[in-house]
Amino acid sequence: MAVELTEAAQQQALWGEVSAEWSALEAAAYARMPGVASRTVTVVSGKGGGNSTTTAAALVHFLSLVVPRLTVGVDLDPTIGKLRRRLAGQADPDVKALTEFVADAEQVVFPSELMSYLQVASGRVHLMHHDRARRAAVRAMRRPELDVSLARLSQLAQLVVTDLGKQLLDDCAQAGLHAADHLAIGALSTVDSLESTHQLLEELREDDLDDLVAGATVVLGVENPGVDLEELRPAIDWLAESCGGVFVVPYDPALHGGGLINWNELTRESNLGFLRACNHVAGCLARPARHTAGVPARPGRAA
Repeated sequence: MAVELTEAAQQQALWGEVSAEWSALEAAAYARMPGVASRTVTVVSGKGGGNSTTTAAALVHFLSLVVPRLTVGVDLDPTIGKLRRRLAGQADPDVKALTEFVADAEQVVFPSELMSYLQVASGRVHLMHHDRARRAAVRAMRRPELDVSLARLSQLAQLVVTDLGKQLLDDCAQAGLHAADHLAIGALSTVDSLESTHQLLEELREDDLDDLVAGATVVLGVENPGVDLEELRPAIDWLAESCGGVFVVPYDPALHGGGLINWNELTRESNLGFLRACNHVAGCLARPARHTAGVPARPGRAA
């Protein structure tokens, strides 16, 4: 005689399955990351709407749990700059701005020297942002100095996650794409966002970044609880065929509003969606580096 489970028992069984997959994904990501040399992940969204900052925040948060050494999130969006708000809330007035690091990068050789430019968000999560810098100073950052800065940062941290927002043409975006070992794309479950993501991939291919596109991790956020993903299936399938993988993060009110994300308030399904994406990123980062960039050391000292 079959025994019919109560709703509470069914929910507990579901949570047990989620927790089992969660543990397996976390273990797999940890196994891949400890021996990985320095890597940079660049996050971008299409112009029609996306969730690059939430995606970048999730990558920084979850991958910091499996990366033994320093993890740094870098806000390279020169116009908005939401990453600090998503990961740390208020800005630390004692931390130097990204613009100052760009000016000083060639002189920053040791991790202890780097710390004055980093805001500690939580645990091993560190941030580099320009929230307190003058807008003119942010706009004045140029590609050669940004290239040197990101290369220096990747030498001092094991994992760097840069958030470009929707920008592709400015110097910050070009430096972030040039530095990338892996590309992550934040998209939303709307027709406009998926169309702009399609256009984004075409633009990246035109810039000879086919290798980044082919392995990219797409994080598809659901902002409307009533959305029917099956209606968007052709566009989602096209993304899956064009990139390395598409990972859906279900609707979760704790992700909305643009403020500080409390990861403990997210549903298990949302956390699991992010963790699946992070496990895919970890697997890609375990492969040989896309390129190796050298940075001149401070005179008289070894880098």
